[in-house]
Amino acid sequence: MNAITGIRTKGILTAVVGAALAAATWAAPGDAHGSFDRTLKVSEPAAVDVHTGSGNIHVTRGDSASVVIHAEIKSGHGDWGSSDSEARIREIEKNPPIEQDGNSVHIGRTRDNDLYKNISISYEIKVPAQTRLEASTGSGNFTASGVQLDITGHTGSGNIRVDDTGGRAELNSGSGDVELHNARNGARVSAGSGNVTAEAVAGPVRASSGSGSVRVELSGPGDVEATSGSGNVRIQGAKGAVRGSTGSGDIEASGEQKGEWHLRTGSGNVTVQLPQNAGFELDAHTGSGSIQTDREITVQGTLSRRDIHGKSGGGGPLLELRTSSGSIYLR
Repeated sequence: MNAITGIRTKGILTAVVGAALAAATWAAPGDAHGSFDRTLKVSEPAAVDVHTGSGNIHVTRGDSASVVIHAEIKSGHGDWGSSDSEARIREIEKNPPIEQDGNSVHIGRTRDNDLYKNISISYEIKVPAQTRLEASTGSGNFTASGVQLDITGHTGSGNIRVDDTGGRAELNSGSGDVELHNARNGARVSAGSGNVTAEAVAGPVRASSGSGSVRVELSGPGDVEATSGSGNVRIQGAKGAVRGSTGSGDIEASGEQKGEWHLRTGSGNVTVQLPQNAGFELDAHTGSGSIQTDREITVQGTLSRRDIHGKSGGGGPLLELRTSSGSIYLR
């Protein structure tokens, strides 16, 4: 009987201790959270800058007379066991980091205030279409859509995606992916180690990645510069001058030559597609591959399997193609 009683007592104690631990975990200061909402009256054009250390930023187009802000606040892992995290969050709710000067709105200026130590704030913001937007986050994601003036966005280690903008876009991520879709006034997009995509973008465009792939699809005229340290580079619909390079990936480019094209790779292939009636001056070289084309080229100098210098269609802008150990395909 005692043995049975002991087993039952152990079971009861285990359940009680487990429940206590669960309650302690749920109530831990590190789990403290809060939120705030604000609506600010503005007129177009407006200017909004928003900054956060480790939260996400999501911006969409709203009405033309207001900036609407919703924020979620959380205490970080470094605050677990801190007795004042809940109190600090309550204080932020009452006095959020928002400043307004006419049609300029500043969100997230903390000025190194200890109130925000180990605090993460994520923002969802609606802005007028005619807004100049600047956003940065240390380790969160940044997204924006429908903003029609210039956009500047940076994240240290999160992803960036911007859709449907009429302004110039300047986007950079340290280690996340960067995507830009439907931009009508040029762009500069880069990533330290992520992939970069600029799709349906009017030039000029500069796109780069340290080790990811780069893809640029043009919707209008403008020069293009696309580079990667070790990823593939793909340029479609170009209608201007083009510079493309990668250390060890393939390069593909298509469009109309409205200026010089310079395409280089260390160890990949180079593929170029131009209109059949295109005129250009070709300077192609490969270190250990071959050069293949079905076009009529008037060769200047000695014909070589690995070097071609000549003109097609009566000549035109320079088309310079280089690879150290890949092949060149001209179509």
